[in-house]
Amino acid sequence: MKALYKTLLEKSKQAMLSAVSIYNNPIISFKTEIFIVNEEIAWTYLFHAFYNLCKIDYAYYTLVNRRKKYTYVENKRRKMWELSKCIDCTESPLDESTKSNLKFIIMLRNEIEHSSCKSIDDCVSAKIQACCINYNYYLKKLFGQIGRAHV
Repeated sequence: MKALYKTLLEKSKQAMLSAVSIYNNPIISFKTEIFIVNEEIAWTYLFHAFYNLCKIDYAYYTLVNRRKKYTYVENKRRKMWELSKCIDCTESPLDESTKSNLKFIIMLRNEIEHSSCKSIDDCVSAKIQACCINYNYYLKKLFGQIGRAHV
């Protein structure tokens, strides 16, 4: 059976490849918004793979009598950390510049999700490019040869 972190890592790479493919597709005009959603999924899975490999519990819980009481979502699965929580965790391996870039993109995603915005492609292209470069850097740094495959 494949280790969970490897499955999470594969999903992470697929989400980022999808984000980049969509962003580079000249037929799609809604590309930045779609990129941001897929990139956030990619980074979240990357963090989950890293935390799983490091044996860091990335599920929400409270301590009750020194025992973990997990928070569950509708389908009875543990609620896992979202990207913001992964970034802010003390064990986060990211440098401050990468954290800042991701927090900006999360803010954009929240803006996209909660309001109608005009085309933002030209305004954020440098941030998008930095996000991709940072992802590739941390994929290789954290996972070495495993991370290099297909990206």
